[in-house]
Amino acid sequence: MRAGRLVRRALRPKTLLIVVLAIAFLAGAGAIYASLGSGTPSPIFSDVTKAAGIDYVQDASPDCGDWQECGPEIMSGGAAAGDFDGDGNLDLAVTRIDEPPILYRNRGDGSFEDVSVKSGLGGPSGHLGTSGVVFGDIDNNGCPDIYMTRVRKAHHVLYMSDCKGHFSEEAVARNATPVDETSKVFGQGVTLGDYDRDGYLDIFVSEWRFRKAGVVGESHNRLLRNRGQAAPGQFDDVTAKAGINFEGRSPVGGHNGIFGFAPAFVDLDDDGYQDLAVAADFGSSGLWWNNTDGTFTDGTKSSGVGSDENGMGSTFGDFDLDGRLDWFVTSIFDDCMPGQCDHMFGITGNRLYRNDGNRSFSDFTDRANVRDGAWGWGASFFDADNDGDLDIAHTSGFHVLGEDRYEKFRSNPTFLQVNDGKGHFTDLAAKAGVRDTVEGRGLVTFDYDNDGDLDLLVIQRRDQPRLFRNETSVGAWLKVRLRGYGPKSTPEAVGARVLVTRAAGKTPMLREVGMRDNYLGQDPLEAHFGLGQSRANVAEVRVTWPSGCVQTLTDVRSNQVLALDEASCGR
Repeated sequence: MRAGRLVRRALRPKTLLIVVLAIAFLAGAGAIYASLGSGTPSPIFSDVTKAAGIDYVQDASPDCGDWQECGPEIMSGGAAAGDFDGDGNLDLAVTRIDEPPILYRNRGDGSFEDVSVKSGLGGPSGHLGTSGVVFGDIDNNGCPDIYMTRVRKAHHVLYMSDCKGHFSEEAVARNATPVDETSKVFGQGVTLGDYDRDGYLDIFVSEWRFRKAGVVGESHNRLLRNRGQAAPGQFDDVTAKAGINFEGRSPVGGHNGIFGFAPAFVDLDDDGYQDLAVAADFGSSGLWWNNTDGTFTDGTKSSGVGSDENGMGSTFGDFDLDGRLDWFVTSIFDDCMPGQCDHMFGITGNRLYRNDGNRSFSDFTDRANVRDGAWGWGASFFDADNDGDLDIAHTSGFHVLGEDRYEKFRSNPTFLQVNDGKGHFTDLAAKAGVRDTVEGRGLVTFDYDNDGDLDLLVIQRRDQPRLFRNETSVGAWLKVRLRGYGPKSTPEAVGARVLVTRAAGKTPMLREVGMRDNYLGQDPLEAHFGLGQSRANVAEVRVTWPSGCVQTLTDVRSNQVLALDEASCGR
């Protein structure tokens, strides 16, 4: 049984002694805040990887000393959370380079079962070289399919579900992947979204690869449009027609190639249409505004984003509770002395772009205290302590065989940057028990044990992953799961917006339903809200569905999963 909440207030000496003794007594039985001192208290996590039955090694291939050639393998390691069998428990799909991917079924008792072989993802015929992964219902049959990018293979893979727990690979047959028999694809992240609002999921896949100087080749950063009602789950490559171009984006001399990492379909200008944002390497991150007619306009410079020099991980959330989605991008930070920073391009760290509205962003990185994230990778906005504001988890770490200049980044930790409620973050990973990871890559935040707080999965390069169970046990919560209905909605209601107001007069909390890439992976589609210390009913839940219909519920019970169907909106 978990320990009760600790009230955040000043304590008299005698009261403090009693609390400390109580903590000592309850330490083995439950979770508490890690700090009773001044400042932001830390959540607590425990490593439950072994008990949960997650025991694979991400990549056991020989190490490589040529980072330009072997970069896609060195940077691999993804995971996504989704409920593939519809039992209410979040399952995991994970990618691997030299062995087939794994599908873990959540048993609902705190453990996972490897169902890769019987599901069709694993076994002798399983596909190798998988990198990025996402769940999504491609053909609108009511069951999530699984898309995975691949490295140094002829094409990516799309596992279509038969709604009975079995998948068949159909990427090429559905034209859902670039195909390159000669030089192969070098896939990174993938995002699913409905950018044209026809009720069917479209795909954007990113790619990272160097080319020899002067060589111009085909880019596999592609926008693939679902043909929709005419041919559900069949795709057309509309990259050029839509105005998406990754060629020549990097300003770095000698860096010829295409360097996409983490793409996202996300509505950043609040017009109801999903835009395209991509965190990318070597100064090539970009933001393309949706023109609502099937085309996009590159708004990177005019909007004030893209200053992240080596954009890798990416996450979106309303960290300052102003009703607009902000963008956090991980990169590389090094405090080396001037003249001694010749080991790479760009060392000024992460970026937090605050959405100011009117298609404009401002750099809040230093004001939020999130610049230093070492050699950053996967990232996620999530409410770690259920206090009502968004915190940030992100992984880090990098090394190359024989390259001493990168050794200082080999043991970079995982970061847990806790929001103080005023938009200022403090890294409390060490106190929280999640810092001692090695060379993180992908990252997922999800409530795997259905207890109302968000847990953390960190994928580690050439090592086993780490599953950290959230033991904080503070604050009430609400999870909202949506089911889309009608010609403008996908089954997952992608693009829907949920506003939760805890109490009258309080600022609403915003979530947008989306399948965005954290870095080679995806958080689940359910919208999770921390409600703070009060157990009172939620004043209001307001859902703006993809159709435009607005549904409002009042006096909603906390500590529950609220399932809503768009078919009931307006009735």
